[in-house]
Amino acid sequence: MKKTIIGTLKKHLTIDGDRITLEGKHWTDWATNNENPTFLISDIKSIEWKPKQTLMEKPNMYFNVTGTDKKTDGFGNRSNDPYAFYFNKKQVDEVTEVYDYIMDRKLQMQSNSGTSADDIPSQIKKLSELKDAGILTDAEFISKKKELLDKM
Repeated sequence: MKKTIIGTLKKHLTIDGDRITLEGKHWTDWATNNENPTFLISDIKSIEWKPKQTLMEKPNMYFNVTGTDKKTDGFGNRSNDPYAFYFNKKQVDEVTEVYDYIMDRKLQMQSNSGTSADDIPSQIKKLSELKDAGILTDAEFISKKKELLDKM
């Protein structure tokens, strides 16, 4: 899947295969020098999914990603957290499609995690191809390669 959704305050959620980017395009993001995280679906520990608008909060999706901390204001609101994506209620179907895709990919990854030692070299080769194509960084490649070699 390759898709970009523009949420509230011009925040962009871009999904390209297994890579997700959350990028603020509002002037306040420039002024506050906000982080624009990019991460893999495999790095997501959980997703807090709130597709219904409440009196206090717009519909949102929050990504709990390995190595990050939740950032809230004094009221528990995460609108300033770079891993939170707020959207309008008319976008619920579009964001639900992305949410379903992410959850399906996570299930596929979990079912494939019981890989045999014979399959590991081919997976490392695929990771190398992703790195050469610019999809994975050198650090991501090394980390995943080490993870696979530790399973042998």
